[in-house]
Amino acid sequence: MSATETDVLSLFFPYKGHPTVSVTGDRCDLRCPHCMGHYLRGMVPLTTSDSVVSYVDSASDEVESITFSGGCDMRGSVPLLLVEKGLKYAADNGMRVCAHTGFQKDEEIRRLIDAGVTDFLIDLHQDPEIIRNVLGIPREPGEYSDLIDSILEHGGKVTVHLCLGFGKVDYELSKELMKRKGIREITVLTLVPTEGTCIEDSVITEDAVVDCIRDLIDSGFEVTLGCMRDRSLRGLEKKSIDLGVRKIANPSTDTELYASEKGLSIVKKNTCCCF
Repeated sequence: MSATETDVLSLFFPYKGHPTVSVTGDRCDLRCPHCMGHYLRGMVPLTTSDSVVSYVDSASDEVESITFSGGCDMRGSVPLLLVEKGLKYAADNGMRVCAHTGFQKDEEIRRLIDAGVTDFLIDLHQDPEIIRNVLGIPREPGEYSDLIDSILEHGGKVTVHLCLGFGKVDYELSKELMKRKGIREITVLTLVPTEGTCIEDSVITEDAVVDCIRDLIDSGFEVTLGCMRDRSLRGLEKKSIDLGVRKIANPSTDTELYASEKGLSIVKKNTCCCF
C-alpha cells in the first residue's frame, strides 16, 4: 500500500445504493443454528427472474450494484439459479452483480459467471466442529478450497468474509487456507449475538478482534471492516484505523470525525465494501 493510499479512508454505505436480495424470501431449508433465517428478513425478497427484472427497471440511478443472496438448501447452497435470467438482466443493465453463494458445483459457478456475476462472497470456515455443529452444514473443510478454486478458474473474483468469534482453530486454519490460495484481501466480520440462536449469549471481546486484525495485517493481508459485526464493540472502528485498516462499512459518525482529525482523506461510497 502506497503512502498516498494510507492517507485515504474509504467508507461504504451499501444501504444507500447497493441492495441485498434474497432469492428465497424469508425461507431457509437449512436453518443453521447460528442464524435460523434471522438475517433474511432484512433483504429484498425477489424469488423469480420476473421480479428481479421489475426491480431493476424500477431502481433509482443511484443503484449501480446489487448482491444476490438467500437461504440455503440442505447441501448448504443458495439456489441462485432460480433467478438466472434476472441475474443476467441486472448485469446487462449495467449493474455490478455480487453473489453470496454458499456451496455451488463447478457447473453452477460457470453458469453464474455466464449470467454476469463478477464477485463471489464466501463465508470461510475451516474448523470441522464449527462447520457441522454451529453452521449445521454437511460439508468438509476441503470443500471451501474446492469452491474457491472453481470460482477463480472460471474468472470470478473471490471476496472472503472471515467472521471472528468462532474460535482459534477456525481462525488459524482459515488464515492458512487464504495464504495458500494467494488471497490477500479479507473482509473481517464479527460474531453477532443473535436472539433465538445458539450464539445469542456468545460475545467476542473488542481486544480479541483487534488482536486478530493486527495479526492479519502483520501477516500481509489487507483488511476491510465489514458491515456484519457486533455494534457493542464501540472502539473497534477507531482502533482498526489506528492499525491501518482503510476500508470500513457502515461506520459511525464519530469514526468519520476521528479519521478527519487524524488527517485522513475520506471517500464515501454507496456500494458493497468488497469493491
